[in-house]
Amino acid sequence: MKDITLMEESLEAIAKLSDKDAGKLLKVLIRHTEGDEPTDLPLILSVVYPIVAKQVDRIAAVREKRAEAGRKGGSKNEANAKQNEANVKQNEANAKQTLSPVPEPVPVPEPEPVPEPVPVPEPVPVPEPEPVPEPVPVPEPVPMPEPEHRETALKRSKEIVLPQSIDQDIVREALVDFRAMRAKLRKPLTPRAEELLIKDLEKLARGDPIRAVKILEQSIKNGWQGLFELKTEHNTARSMVERMEAL
Repeated sequence: MKDITLMEESLEAIAKLSDKDAGKLLKVLIRHTEGDEPTDLPLILSVVYPIVAKQVDRIAAVREKRAEAGRKGGSKNEANAKQNEANVKQNEANAKQTLSPVPEPVPVPEPEPVPEPVPVPEPVPVPEPEPVPEPVPVPEPVPMPEPEHRETALKRSKEIVLPQSIDQDIVREALVDFRAMRAKLRKPLTPRAEELLIKDLEKLARGDPIRAVKILEQSIKNGWQGLFELKTEHNTARSMVERMEAL
């Protein structure tokens, strides 16, 4: 396995990955140095891996070039040293014979410096799309029944079953008006609700039909959905006369 050298920028980029992604990136880099290219990488690694792998290859190439230059420089220096030594011996021999000056040794040129690797820019993280919320279903409005016409309601009032103590037409008419008021409030009476309402009316009226009418009129006037004790006991006779005249 070859050595893997990473620059500071690559280490900072790897540090921003999760432990799982960082470990997987190091594994695929090791396989890359052995000539095995990975496939089916996650999205973030498919962005980071090519940049880091290219940097690793560049650094490895620089190190190999330096090593090769060192090997060549060493061999060349050794050959030059031997040649210089031979030249010195030859010059000494010639000097003894001709007394001519000894030439200076030829300088060996130093290898050119290898340029530093260019830093790779830090990869830009790709943001994940935000989930789109599901639309909230809007419930359909419940249709309200149309209020019954008063004349029709009065004709049908004969069908209302009242307790014997308050079984009078004026009570039925007041009950019809109470029905209409509840319908306008969008709170219509169900058959069961009306049955319970009549039982409450019987208790509150104490066997008096006129009192029953006053109780219903009190709730109609105030827009009450239920029946309650009378606020006042006055004007009972007047209400009775008005009801009788309306018949």
